[in-house]
Amino acid sequence: MDNNIATLLSNLIAVDQGLRKNKIFSETLMQKFDHISTDVIKALVDKFGLPTPENVGVEAARYFIVLLIHTSDMSYVSTLSNTPEFRRVDYNKTDLAILKDRILLFKGKKQCFGTVVTTKKDKKGKFVTKPLPIEDDKNVDKRRQKYGLPPLADYIKVSEETFNNFIKGKPK
Repeated sequence: MDNNIATLLSNLIAVDQGLRKNKIFSETLMQKFDHISTDVIKALVDKFGLPTPENVGVEAARYFIVLLIHTSDMSYVSTLSNTPEFRRVDYNKTDLAILKDRILLFKGKKQCFGTVVTTKKDKKGKFVTKPLPIEDDKNVDKRRQKYGLPPLADYIKVSEETFNNFIKGKPK
C-alpha cells in the first residue's frame, strides 16, 4: 500500500469536506479548491495510476472517488471512468452511483439514482429539496437499493434537514 498517496488523498478530503461543512467559507473558495484538487488528482493518476483499494487502501480509494465527484473537470472524470482500468476497480458502489449521476448531468442527461439535488425556497419561504431530473423515476428506488442507497424520499428528507441545519448555523 502506498501510504504517501493515501496521506495525500486524506489531506485533500479533509480540506474538501471542511470547506463544504463550514458556512464561513464562500462558494468561490470551494470552487478554487476544487480546481486545485482536480489538478492534483490528474497529476497523481498520470504519474502513479489509479488509486485503488489495493494500492492505497479502501478509505483513501473512497476519498479519491469523492474528490472526483467534486472535481471542476467533469469531462476528465467522464473519460477516466470509461477506461477499462477504472471499470475493473472495486470502488464503493454508493460513491460510484453519485459519480455516475454527476457525469450524466454533465452530459445533459437525466440522472440514474437521484443523488444530485437542489434546495430552493418555495412560495412560503420554506426551503424545499428536490432531485434534478431522473431517468425512469418510477424505478429509482430499485436502482438505489442495488447500490446501497436509501429510498429517494428518505434521502431527500435528510438532505433537506442537513441544508436547513447548515443555514441555521448548525452543521450536522
